[in-house]
Amino acid sequence: MTVENISIGWLQHALIWLDSWPAGLKLNTELSRFYSATFIHLLGLWGHVLHQVLVYLPAILYAIGVSSCIGVSMGTSLFSDLLFLFTAHIYLCYIISVTVYHHQLQTLASLWNLFRGRRYNLLRNRVDIWDYDLDQLLFGTILFTLVAFLFPTVLAYYALFALMRFGIVLLYASLETLLAFVNHFPLFALVLRAKDPRRLPGGIFLLDTSRSGMSSLMVKVCQFGVFIHRPQQPTFALSEPTDNSPSDFCSIRPNVVTSMVPL
Repeated sequence: MTVENISIGWLQHALIWLDSWPAGLKLNTELSRFYSATFIHLLGLWGHVLHQVLVYLPAILYAIGVSSCIGVSMGTSLFSDLLFLFTAHIYLCYIISVTVYHHQLQTLASLWNLFRGRRYNLLRNRVDIWDYDLDQLLFGTILFTLVAFLFPTVLAYYALFALMRFGIVLLYASLETLLAFVNHFPLFALVLRAKDPRRLPGGIFLLDTSRSGMSSLMVKVCQFGVFIHRPQQPTFALSEPTDNSPSDFCSIRPNVVTSMVPL
């Protein structure tokens, strides 16, 4: 199974299948045949362009593999761009089908207002009652009937390409999620935690190292780990001077520090 069969062949078979009234779905024959022939011809042109590009596919895949040495995010981004290149024809067919579908919905809405004797007021942004002539009502009713009967065919082809586009968007979302995970994954911190945990401090606390009447404090750095809230021997922390103490005085108050168990 070649890349052309994966990206173009199955889509052409799907168009032929939809044109042959699948599961009893009776579409408008002429419009369905026009849709099918137009999209198949468009896919044939894209297949000719893709055939010229596939000559360089091994070199492109090799370049993506080499760029992955720079980082996984680089390889993922290039693979996402390559996916867009191989699915550009589906996006183009989706744009064509959704444009026709959107304009037909607008036409149906306008003709439905005419059929009810109403008109959309652009200045006031509302639907007002309007008196139409008899020939306008007759012509609008005929057009509404024609568009209403052609609408299921347009809807069927729009649904086909909308489902394909939805699947591609899901694949893009998966790649973007993977890219965000790779960019925010703390790989350096985890490797450093396994290699040298002392380089990842989890906080500091002060120890009283007073000896022979000499007051002194020692700053101790805690290792990165999981806190276990268990009261230990009290240590001492610096407190702010009070109003009654001299300006160069700093008191020492006891403080209970929880122990830490390294990961």
